[in-house]
Amino acid sequence: MNLQAPIASAGRIYKLYACRLEKLGIRTFEDFLYHIPSRYDDFSLISKINRVQPGEVVTIQGTVSEINNEFTRNFKRLQKAEIADNTGTIEVVWFNQPYLTKVIHAQDNISLSGKIDWFLRKLVMQSPDYEIITNSPTIHTGRIVPVYPETRGITSKWLRRQVYNLLENNKDQFSEYLPDSIIRENALITIKDAIKQIHFPKSAENAQKSRQRLAFDELFLLQLSAMHRKLNWNKNLTSSPFSINEFKNKIDNFLKKLPFTLTNAQKRVVEEKADLGLAPDGDGDRLFFIDEKGDIVQPSLITALVAKELLKQNPGESISFDIRYILTPKKIVEEYNGKYTVTKVGHAFITEELHRTGGIFAGESSAHYYFRETGNAESQLPVILMVLKVMSKENKPLSEIIEGLKRSHESGEINFKVKNALEIIEAIKEKYSDAQIDELDGIAVNYEDWRFSIRTSNTEPLLRLNVEHVGKEDLEGKLDEVLVEIKKHAIFEDEKNG
Repeated sequence: MNLQAPIASAGRIYKLYACRLEKLGIRTFEDFLYHIPSRYDDFSLISKINRVQPGEVVTIQGTVSEINNEFTRNFKRLQKAEIADNTGTIEVVWFNQPYLTKVIHAQDNISLSGKIDWFLRKLVMQSPDYEIITNSPTIHTGRIVPVYPETRGITSKWLRRQVYNLLENNKDQFSEYLPDSIIRENALITIKDAIKQIHFPKSAENAQKSRQRLAFDELFLLQLSAMHRKLNWNKNLTSSPFSINEFKNKIDNFLKKLPFTLTNAQKRVVEEKADLGLAPDGDGDRLFFIDEKGDIVQPSLITALVAKELLKQNPGESISFDIRYILTPKKIVEEYNGKYTVTKVGHAFITEELHRTGGIFAGESSAHYYFRETGNAESQLPVILMVLKVMSKENKPLSEIIEGLKRSHESGEINFKVKNALEIIEAIKEKYSDAQIDELDGIAVNYEDWRFSIRTSNTEPLLRLNVEHVGKEDLEGKLDEVLVEIKKHAIFEDEKNG
């Protein structure tokens, strides 16, 4: 089989599924193999029926004695089966799946994986995964089972079967492309083993090794792509050589006239003509991106970029961001058919929201980023990889990619050291009573094309203001308007702040 063949060009069944699979980024048969599981269910414990215990997640294998549809007192339908092995019998119960009596028949040899629990005063297995035992190995039960990102009409069970068949029928098509020296130096497994074990690992350790190999390949190929692009640029370069030394005095004079000071990282990006710069803070939990022009990219725009890429692969997932700047992330999430929630400012609040919603990603305007895949913890590496991947795929400078995402313009956070923060917030609330006002964290005043939030700091005795507007030219006017209102009511700690 040609793994590069488009799904839509295959048989009738694949044509029916082609549009749904495209939502998951699966367009060719090879894409099935790189549709990586989001997690695994460990059904590797296989137990005899007489040894199962309540609360255990186990696999049992036996013969179906009988299976029937039954109705409860509330006229709800449940399916009951009796499974027997050479040590005893156990009842299995499913709810509202009447088709099972046409799939599972008496005397079938069956494998079932699920939780053992009490039901009507006896031990039963409730709503287990199942498969009829044949001469082929089990892939849905009795092992570590992959669970994939899904979409409407495409289940993990269906994806599992397609991946298994592709792996079985194309064992000889996986050629190793990394040199042996690189594989040895980085303690990597082969690409053939990585693809097989990422889908059907024999242990959690094997799954982790496979993930490490595929992550290494992704970053390695991005670097090769960037090097190839630079070689082409240098080969086709027709402009005059750029000499810094010749114009050093002019550059220094220009930098002195700027109303702000470039950081060392920004200077290096400009001087070395880098594609981008990375600027973590002192303890490494915040990460700022610098584009090729030396400008710091607003973290809310990085949040929007990551949200866009994740929602392409996982439509319908939930994204969270804090209340400071929401216009761009909100509109990007809506454009890519996602859901969003807005949180209070602070690590504890955003991780709690991720846990509550089961969201796939969250970003803060202070350049903290969190992923469900890392246990809702902060993680900077996935953000770096995603930005590099987009730059490589679109073959555009970072500033151009970011400009294409921008749906609003931001003021930057403005702080006031005042004695009467709560009085100011109440006065602003009254002044803008015609707006939609949220009181999630201080107040957020929302109009159709602009908004601002004003809140007290969680860590310092400050009042913090953030303003955003869809129009760049209108932002300054609205910012001045809000500043006038704040200063009208403020009692400052010292004259400098006034």
